[in-house]
Amino acid sequence: METANGFVNISGKEYYKIGKYNEMQPFFITLPSNSDVWMFLSSNGGLCAGRRNSEYSLFPYETEDKIHDKNQSGPKTLIRITTGEQSSLWEPFVLTYANKYSVTRNMYKSVLGNSLIFEEVNESLGLTFSYQWEMSERYGIVRTSTLKNDNVTCEVEILDGILNILPADVNPLLQENRSSLVDAYKSTESDQQTGITTFSLVSKVNDTPDPQESLHANVAWFVSEHKPAVCLTARVFDEMCRGGVTSVENVVRGQRCCFILHQQFALASGENTQWRIVLDADLSQVQVDALAQEEDRMNLLNEDLVKSDTDLRHIVAIADGLQQTADKNKVVNHYNNVLFNNMRGGVFIDAYSFDFADLIRFVQKRNIAAYNLHQDFWAQFETDPSIISLKKAAQEYGNSDVLRLAYEYLPLSFSRRHGDPSRPWNKFNIEIKNDDGTPISYYEGNWRDIFQNWEAMCLSYPEYIDNMVVKFLNASTADGFNPYRISKNGIDWEKIEPEDPFSSLGYWGDHQIIYLTKLLEIVRDYSTSKLTSLVNCEAFSYADLPYVIKPYSDIVANSKDTIIFDHNKDAEKEKNVAAQGSDAKLMWQGDGVYAVSFAEKLLVPILAKLSNLVVHGGIWMNTQRPEWNDANNAIVGNGLSVVTVCHLRRHISLCIEILGNTDGSSVKFSTEVLRWLLGVKDVFEKYIPANINAAERKLVLDELGAVYGEYREALYNNGLHKEDQVSYADLQSFLKLALSYVDATITSNKREDGLYNAYNLLALSDTEAEVNYLYPMLEGQTAILNSLMLSSAEVLDLVSAMEGSGLYSPQHRSFYLYPISHPKSFKEKNIIPADIAGSSQLIQKLLSDNNTDIVQIDSSDNIRFHGDFSSENDLLAALDFIEKQEAYTKLAQAERQYMRMIYEQVFHHSQFTGRSGVMYKYEGVGCIYWHQNSKFILGVQESFYAAKKSGEDESIREQLKQAYYQLRSGLGFNKTPEAWGGFPIDPYSHTSYSGIAQQPGMTGQVKEDILARRGELGLSVQNGELQFDSEFILPNEILENEGQFDYIDVSGAQKQMALPSRSLAFTLCQIPVVYIFGSDGKIEVEYSDGNTKTIDGHVIDVETSNEIFDRSGRISAVKVFM
Repeated sequence: METANGFVNISGKEYYKIGKYNEMQPFFITLPSNSDVWMFLSSNGGLCAGRRNSEYSLFPYETEDKIHDKNQSGPKTLIRITTGEQSSLWEPFVLTYANKYSVTRNMYKSVLGNSLIFEEVNESLGLTFSYQWEMSERYGIVRTSTLKNDNVTCEVEILDGILNILPADVNPLLQENRSSLVDAYKSTESDQQTGITTFSLVSKVNDTPDPQESLHANVAWFVSEHKPAVCLTARVFDEMCRGGVTSVENVVRGQRCCFILHQQFALASGENTQWRIVLDADLSQVQVDALAQEEDRMNLLNEDLVKSDTDLRHIVAIADGLQQTADKNKVVNHYNNVLFNNMRGGVFIDAYSFDFADLIRFVQKRNIAAYNLHQDFWAQFETDPSIISLKKAAQEYGNSDVLRLAYEYLPLSFSRRHGDPSRPWNKFNIEIKNDDGTPISYYEGNWRDIFQNWEAMCLSYPEYIDNMVVKFLNASTADGFNPYRISKNGIDWEKIEPEDPFSSLGYWGDHQIIYLTKLLEIVRDYSTSKLTSLVNCEAFSYADLPYVIKPYSDIVANSKDTIIFDHNKDAEKEKNVAAQGSDAKLMWQGDGVYAVSFAEKLLVPILAKLSNLVVHGGIWMNTQRPEWNDANNAIVGNGLSVVTVCHLRRHISLCIEILGNTDGSSVKFSTEVLRWLLGVKDVFEKYIPANINAAERKLVLDELGAVYGEYREALYNNGLHKEDQVSYADLQSFLKLALSYVDATITSNKREDGLYNAYNLLALSDTEAEVNYLYPMLEGQTAILNSLMLSSAEVLDLVSAMEGSGLYSPQHRSFYLYPISHPKSFKEKNIIPADIAGSSQLIQKLLSDNNTDIVQIDSSDNIRFHGDFSSENDLLAALDFIEKQEAYTKLAQAERQYMRMIYEQVFHHSQFTGRSGVMYKYEGVGCIYWHQNSKFILGVQESFYAAKKSGEDESIREQLKQAYYQLRSGLGFNKTPEAWGGFPIDPYSHTSYSGIAQQPGMTGQVKEDILARRGELGLSVQNGELQFDSEFILPNEILENEGQFDYIDVSGAQKQMALPSRSLAFTLCQIPVVYIFGSDGKIEVEYSDGNTKTIDGHVIDVETSNEIFDRSGRISAVKVFM
């Protein structure tokens, strides 16, 4: 353990050590588990933990800042050491005692990710105290304390335990708002025979006349050889300081309680001793009794801790999270990326098999009629529970509901919505087992989150790629948008919660295009047959939300209030769900779900974007939601997204390619959708996009708005009718026309500094549509890379321009979301320039009358607006008020617009983009958002492979490679803990202005980095063929000496493979792939029956590639000689 920072081995388990972590600012940590056990910690020891979600927390579920404060929850230790006549008192991890003694504090996080050790070395006393957090699926949270003596033999008296353990049945809202009342209901009972302490409520906390029993408890128990006494209140620490512990009670009621072990023992020189405290949440009386009856609880606990480690590693391994190279930081970082990606999106625990009962539950919950009418179809999979068989049979069966449900069935597990105390507005939920303990498949997530995680995960399970595309398309609406959240059971939408000031509703835009593009590209690359099946499929559905987008004229009048929530439809939908299943939230026609073609589903979101295109400006963001960066919330309504235009370019180009490779000549379209498409086409054909001026821009926008408005009116009033045919050639022709408008808009948004605009502002008059430009944003540069519009040279120019711009942070070797701009100081803001104030007769009149309703003057003669004004609306209200006073009526009327202009000049509210410009964490000022940086870096890598594919010069490729790795060096795993502000092996969402890594683990960055890692290893698939390329691999990844690769094969067996010198290894669909350098270019495919197939070059044919993708176990290893 001598290493200051880096990898160490403790008791045969690998950890990453941060030495003297207490000299860093406090940082937040998440500990994943293989089960529904969760834990979030501060580096100063504060924590919250529990099972499933925050409703089952063992401690008050508080926000990150309060957990950093540590206050009254979590571990606490007090030690009295006696040697001869000398006695010393030591409280580890407390600043007071750190000043009294010479101490060093270290922290260790396991490479597996599920264990954390806090250690304090007391050099003055020659003692080391540490405690370790671990997760047990069977028993819950495990805290193992160790005291080591490197001095002479001593007598030890110790209080060690955990403060403020909550009873069961206390939810976060109750605890936060009525914690003192909750205390009154608490009952804590320690059973001396079993060693189990229960934390419960005498009854549920309520103020109704009806009794409500509380029959669950949180529990604590211990393992120790020292026969400790259990103390239930924190006052024992004061008693020990005063001389002796006296408060050892078996029952405590009406107050906060703890679980503290009081132990006394001798500790010989050179020896150490350990004890454990185990906590679990929400046990019934039967479960507590069963725990008490276990005779070998200690050994069972040890076995389950080992199992928890093994299972967690298995969860990562099945999604190709195990690698072996000479760069351990990359290997461990990749493991963690896969782990957190699986946590967000889920993973296929049983690969391409599923539990038959789970399939039946899914179908019954989704569509009762589709189950009842086709029971024989579903019954056949009891003996053949294979996703491959299910899809094949459904394609042959000929029923659109059956086919749609077969495609949408995704037996994912381990998924949870992202959320933790650092983002309390997101509520995580871990559903992996039924109440009886049997495993279930389940997933849920925000639309904008879960599909991006699936993009990376499906590369390990290619058979599910088309399922994910269908799930994506079936959840989008007929007016061209998507709901807020998806789950195994269908879709959900946002509803206004009046008590929540952050509650709102609307449609997000950009995610809908780029995520679908990426999934479709994977289908195209992996399987032309799957793509053909999708194109020929006419079983797609529309989500049917109770949202009504207002008419175009209303949107122009108030573009920030554009969606009506139809409460009657919402209530009707919920009622129908009970009768029909969750498919009731889809659009129906007659007695069934309305089914449409793949081509129609592709075109509808494209048409929705094009219908809001402000030529040369961007997509008008008029559906009450921002885009990827929701901190830009203020530009909703008048914002124009160049980001979405860039994504649209790539998407339209892909759709042209897909529709150009179809078997048929035409496809069915809903009459109303086709009329909409032709209307947009007519508008585009009237203008030349490159030459449009402000007046023509307004005409185009008005005409597109009218066409889209007519379509929505028909849709909302009468639904859709599938009565028309359109040729694929005509669809391609339309998309090519649309692409000319998209390209013209992108081109016009290149800035003089070489960067590209991300968002612009729209200023509408009766006759013109003006575009006003905002400052540059990282998001815009990522989007232009993703558009595939730039040449290799232009990509290099863009990177160079970015590194020379205000976006670049030399300290972090990465990019800010936007250049740092600081607001005026508190004293400097809200000063009306004297010359402007002097030119206002109203202001002068108010000042002379000492009227402070609108303006005030300070001791320095600064004229300021009234301090209670927070927006222009307050100014207007004050003007309305004084206008009623005869002395000011005429002046207030005459200068109303002038006063508004002065207010704008002082505060610049028209340039306000939202939270992004006024906060210093999350997506705010001076923040490095790692997801967006990784997106950009991945785009640079993509440009490298595009250059190679097109045969560009090696020097260009080398420059792109160098640019990629230079930017990649700024990511956390390449930094020290001090520079990163946390464990470098862990992904974090962002680094705040203060320089601290924030929001651990559950970030979209992990997906980007998994994809980038595949690119680093030169792994790709084209036309269904696996291809390997070593040009992008860095020499420091190659193992110089012989080694071993530990992996888990497709059968779930732990395997080891000897690696020769000059090699590296990783898995693909759980099959080990070994690169061996310094040999002739060939591939050896090893089969499980002992045969070997040799392939010249570095491309595996389609048939053999499919044997890898299908995870059948026929192939046991692939060796690539470079």
